[in-house]
Amino acid sequence: MIDALRKGKLGFVDNLIYIYIYMRIGIGGKDVGAMLDSSATHMFIADRLVKELGLWLSYSHTLMKAVNSKAQRIAGVPYDVPITLD
Repeated sequence: MIDALRKGKLGFVDNLIYIYIYMRIGIGGKDVGAMLDSSATHMFIADRLVKELGLWLSYSHTLMKAVNSKAQRIAGVPYDVPITLD
């Protein structure tokens, strides 16, 4: 945890500490930059990166709502994509 604190940025919301760590990860065998959020419940990837990595998205009924916006259907879900952290 101490090493993560040295490498990341801290955020504070309602007296809770959130750690944001910027690092390189592997997605589908390709090296990409990522921000790891210690409080995240899901992983999100930009449409541009989905195309760049050649990922296949399965249809999903899931809706996502960000602050001050309407809920929108997600683009899809990639399955069986290996993710590695170094």
